[in-house]
Amino acid sequence: MGTKVADWPQIINDRSSHDFSVLYNQHVATVRRILARMVNSNDLDDLVQDVFVRIYRFQDSFRDESDMKTWIHRICVTTVQDHFRKKRWTGLLSFGSESVPEPVARENHAEDLQNQNFVEKALHKLSVKERVVVVLFYLEDSTIEEISEALKLPEGTIKSRLHSARTKLQSFMKQEGVDV
Repeated sequence: MGTKVADWPQIINDRSSHDFSVLYNQHVATVRRILARMVNSNDLDDLVQDVFVRIYRFQDSFRDESDMKTWIHRICVTTVQDHFRKKRWTGLLSFGSESVPEPVARENHAEDLQNQNFVEKALHKLSVKERVVVVLFYLEDSTIEEISEALKLPEGTIKSRLHSARTKLQSFMKQEGVDV
């Protein structure tokens, strides 16, 4: 019953609210998943909304020769970057020591929830630039080429960030007593 991928450019270029709601429903889970791995849960709902506002506002900039998935990933990344930039400036201007709290591992829950918390904690040990690449590559199954296009960076930079992130993740896992 859903819309085919080939129809997405038409949906985006048509400003009909019904068609946009179809686009939203098709992508909201993916957008939430990507953002949830990059930001605190307190900010998640606002950022999901921001992503879809940007999709709506900038729908005219989508070109048919681009991949919809890559375009939406790019909007997610830009939204997260803007979010962290704003938080950094807010912290500086308020002279506070506001920092992003790390996810806390929960006890007495199912093993998969503990594993999810461990992964989130590990991801938050990475810089935002590394985290974005790891999320897109490993968790969203994007290729190096797709990430390069979405982030508008050379493939070598993407590979370098992946290597750096792997090194940091291995170090973190060793510290936590996980065999690598």
